[in-house]
Amino acid sequence: WFIVRKIYSNVYYTHFTLVDNILFTLLDIIFYTHNFYVLVVLMVVKRHQWFKLIHNLQFVECQVNFPHKSHWLAIILAHMVFCAITISGMTVYFVIFDITYVELNFVDCFENYSLFFHTVCTCVVLSLLLSRYKRQILFLKRENINKVHCNMYLLKKSVDIFNDIFGWMILLDVCYGAIKCLTYINLMVKNENIVRNLWLQFYGVSLLTSIWARIVTTILLCDAILKKYEDIFNVAFRIKCSTNNRKFRSILAVVSHNRPEFRAARFFLIDRSLLFSIFDSVTTFTLVILQFKPS
Repeated sequence: WFIVRKIYSNVYYTHFTLVDNILFTLLDIIFYTHNFYVLVVLMVVKRHQWFKLIHNLQFVECQVNFPHKSHWLAIILAHMVFCAITISGMTVYFVIFDITYVELNFVDCFENYSLFFHTVCTCVVLSLLLSRYKRQILFLKRENINKVHCNMYLLKKSVDIFNDIFGWMILLDVCYGAIKCLTYINLMVKNENIVRNLWLQFYGVSLLTSIWARIVTTILLCDAILKKYEDIFNVAFRIKCSTNNRKFRSILAVVSHNRPEFRAARFFLIDRSLLFSIFDSVTTFTLVILQFKPS
């Protein structure tokens, strides 16, 4: 399909520059790399990791008032927004171009949904981890030290498994969002037809907003877990300072040894500071792209 689409899309992309072709090629590479990772690596090679993660999450108790209904509502609303943006995009393509262009980009809808769906799965797992870290503070306040010892170890192992399963998907999603943003900026700067068409602009902005919303949500959930760990560490430190009981004093060492750390395929850490790094990189590449603007 990649070859067929490239052949038939030459009619629409003949006026594209070298920078345009590089950006679109990078998007295609990310798409097919993501699909290969999900279908081959994730579903076959790392299938056993899923069972370990599910077992750990089932063993560790979540917070008492975990909002199950609000989570399902958020997932449904996210799917509704995705469908609305996709349908509006296909409509805009049909009105501005023709049915052939719509057919060429129809498969992109499924590829976009694959990225979207696995990001939703990532956020769901992160929410489950966050709820279980929140529960550890309650156990500490109730002086249930033995349970915290076991849970902190299992949660650390769960975060490591999460990195192994979802690390590459987060990396690809961040790269896709950055390149998609650069592609849109590049087209806006160089193509007057896009600038004049408000519906095309609206679709582009809506698509970018949905992409970055899920990326930002993933990063903030990772950061929330790290923040909750710091709260657990502070509670454990106060317990150590307020008692001479050796059993209670050992909890600080256990918590300190099982500090969670989120990584995107071991390339970079995932926390709040990553947002500024992405913004800085996109801004830098935008300035480079503007240098190639035709006179």
